[in-house]
Amino acid sequence: MIDVSQSIDRIFKVSEGSPCITPKAFFFLVHELRVLVGYEHMLLQGWPRSILRHMLKTYNFCTDGLFRDLAGNSYCISSIMAVLVAVFVSLPFTLGSLVVEDASESEMDDVDALMA
Repeated sequence: MIDVSQSIDRIFKVSEGSPCITPKAFFFLVHELRVLVGYEHMLLQGWPRSILRHMLKTYNFCTDGLFRDLAGNSYCISSIMAVLVAVFVSLPFTLGSLVVEDASESEMDDVDALMA
């Protein structure tokens, strides 16, 4: 895969994986002799095919250029999921309510005073 969006002097070639996806990225697949379309840019960012297909069927403004820009401006889905999992794992929950662990009695009195 070659990123030819910058200039002929700044071509970036990757043999495995993909280079950083920017909004104006233009990737050329050497082994298939074609360019990547916006839909494929979104797939590289981790978007599920089912959501992208639904967007293409439902919304007529979803063009190749829009998908290309969105992929370049998006945050990788797997990174978002990792952050959310870390947040949820770090929070103690029991039966749908937040549990305060290892709090001193004075801290609990402060919380009770604020809640009153």
